[in-house]
Amino acid sequence: TWRQMNSLEHPDFSSTTRGIDVTTCYGVHFDPFDRRLMAISYTDIGLMHSRDGGKSWRHSLAGVPRDWINTCYWLVFDPEVKGRVWSIWAYSHDLPRFKMFRNCYFESSPGGICRSDDGMETWRADTEGMPARCSPVHIVLDPGSPAGNRTLYVAVMGGGVSKSHDDGRTWQPVNRGLSANLNAWRLALLPDGTLYLLLFSGYRDGKTIDGQIFKSGDGAENWREITMPEDANAPCDLQFDPSDPMRMYLACWPRSGVDAGPRGGLFRTEDGGESWKRIRASDVYAYAVAVHPDKPSTVFYASFDGSVSRSDDRGETWRRLAGYDFKWGHRPIVDPDDGEMLYVTTFGSSVWHGPAQ
Repeated sequence: TWRQMNSLEHPDFSSTTRGIDVTTCYGVHFDPFDRRLMAISYTDIGLMHSRDGGKSWRHSLAGVPRDWINTCYWLVFDPEVKGRVWSIWAYSHDLPRFKMFRNCYFESSPGGICRSDDGMETWRADTEGMPARCSPVHIVLDPGSPAGNRTLYVAVMGGGVSKSHDDGRTWQPVNRGLSANLNAWRLALLPDGTLYLLLFSGYRDGKTIDGQIFKSGDGAENWREITMPEDANAPCDLQFDPSDPMRMYLACWPRSGVDAGPRGGLFRTEDGGESWKRIRASDVYAYAVAVHPDKPSTVFYASFDGSVSRSDDRGETWRRLAGYDFKWGHRPIVDPDDGEMLYVTTFGSSVWHGPAQ
């Protein structure tokens, strides 16, 4: 007889780690009303949530359509309505890894958007207007929209952007001005309402589709392309400086496969993306960036070279953080309860937590 050894199972059906996690995750999410209520969005095991500050975890899948639950890519809490959360799901996992573009399976895989009104205990699908088969990978909420009638935006890999005006009950595509590349991967919403969209690079018919960046000043009704940094191709993350939103940081991957070669790294703009400065080398697989909310001159980024790096001068100089050494880092997240601590999501080693110094 056998029993599993990767985690500890408790009588109340919660689990805690034994330290040999081999899971892939995208974000660590915190309830604005109760920091002890946390969630981790995962590949392969869906969504996990904790009500004791991360000491123990439970699946959060009740009500999610069965053929969606492989991957939860992201979620967002309503900042004014306690218990209200939107999450996005897809059967197609591991995006935006280049291997997932070999047959563009994500374009025909089931997926969609769910909403919870009880703090992630149960979910219901809200997909009117969304295609039956899609792979949504990011969602943002406009905090300036009225509670109970929120405006939400979803990035759909292979499908561009969809928008809801009514708390996520109905959706419509908003792709006017976009190119043939609809590999929408990441959205960034600035305080003034300006939206940025990262379109990831990929393959089709054996050829590379270049990544692009688009911008909208009218709630995604119209998009215009902004220039990618020179010698960059696969934009993966965009974060703005809260003290000056025109200052932003762009993480990119190098090319891979058919047209292999560098074209990744990390870039900074001081003018909203009209011009860019390289602040990390072109062969760096920079996955994501975090700007410290209390010290915006401090910036972190995670990469696929087994390191997380920190800069205290807006990216002019960097140093590697000790203690973290897993090869495939995803997203650094400043601990909202302790700004001297950092969470790091990974491709294959769950979540790490440690000092930000």
